[in-house]
Amino acid sequence: SGQRVKSQLLVRRNGLDLMRLENDHHSFLIPITTSAKYLGVVISYNTPEDSTVRYRVRLAEVAFHRLRRWLTGRHGLHMKDKLHLWDTCVKPIAFYGVFCTGLTVKGIELLTTMINRMFRRIAQDHAFYTRHTNQQVFQQHGLDSPLQMLWTGADCLHRSVTQRCLALRAHD
Repeated sequence: SGQRVKSQLLVRRNGLDLMRLENDHHSFLIPITTSAKYLGVVISYNTPEDSTVRYRVRLAEVAFHRLRRWLTGRHGLHMKDKLHLWDTCVKPIAFYGVFCTGLTVKGIELLTTMINRMFRRIAQDHAFYTRHTNQQVFQQHGLDSPLQMLWTGADCLHRSVTQRCLALRAHD
C-alpha cells in the first residue's frame, strides 16, 4: 500500500525529514526541504523569484561589507574608482541569476533599496543630513538610476544570449 511505501522511503532523524534510497551496496539519506540553493539561485515551491533576490542581496551586502573600507572611506580612492569597484565586485553578485529566475515588483524594490543604500554610503550623502533625494544623489554623480541599472543588466544578458544563439551550429 501507499502508506507502507511511504514509511519505507521516509525517515525522521533529529527533527529532519529524510528520504531513504537504497541499492545493493549503499543506503543514502537525502534531506527533504521546501527550498534549495542551486547555481546561485533559490529553487523553491513558493516565490523563488523573491527568495533568489533576497539571497543575492544578502550576498551583495556581504561583499559590500568586505569592501566597506575602500568604498566608504574618506581617503584613498576617488569617487570614480569607488564606483568602478562597486560595479565590478558588488553589482554582479547582486544581479547574478535574478534575470533568469524572474523579478517581481517586490524583488525590484529590494534591489533598488539595496543600491540606493549602498550608493548613499559610497557618496557619503545621507538624506538625514543633506535632504537630497535618491534621484538627486544619482544625478549629482552622473549615475544611472537603480531601475536603469537593472534594465541595462537585463538587456546586456539578452544581447549576450542572443549572440550565443546566433553563433551556435545547427547540431549544437
